[in-house]
Amino acid sequence: SAYHARLFVDDEGVVLITQSGFTTIRPGAAAEEHALSLGPVAVRQGGTVVFWRSGKLRSVSLSGADERELAVVPLAPQYLLASGSNLAWIHTDRQNGMSVQTLSGGQVRLVHAVQDSVSACVLHGGAVYWVSEARGGAWAIGRVDLDGRRARSTPAQGGRPPAMLAAGQKLAGLEIQGR
Repeated sequence: SAYHARLFVDDEGVVLITQSGFTTIRPGAAAEEHALSLGPVAVRQGGTVVFWRSGKLRSVSLSGADERELAVVPLAPQYLLASGSNLAWIHTDRQNGMSVQTLSGGQVRLVHAVQDSVSACVLHGGAVYWVSEARGGAWAIGRVDLDGRRARSTPAQGGRPPAMLAAGQKLAGLEIQGR
């Protein structure tokens, strides 16, 4: 399904990730397809694909070899995010809201939790940004550093929330206040 496909592009080439595998396309080389059950969430992180399957976060090199376990994560994350050497994921729960988690020394660590639900997110450098939606329909853009410091959010907004967030070299236009 196109809803479960992600495309990652950098100077080294293109990586297309689906639930059933990934394809690498490098300049001047033939496309390489790798059939592998990646589960419901996966992300490119440098020379690897990080994914969740059967209660564990795992990684596999872009060559398709060397699959390894990163951590036990019993429930599938809603979002799996990577930026440089940073890795984070978001769990959502109708009762408890959402939580941002990361790996620290090979162990899962809770970074931040809020009662709202999340409809979009992005990891930029060492900070996670997300669109949070309150039960009353208001929304805001939240932010937290992966060390758990500097959690902030924009003022609550009405109307339709952003459907996605994207990060470039700079993030601009966000008035994010400390909480």
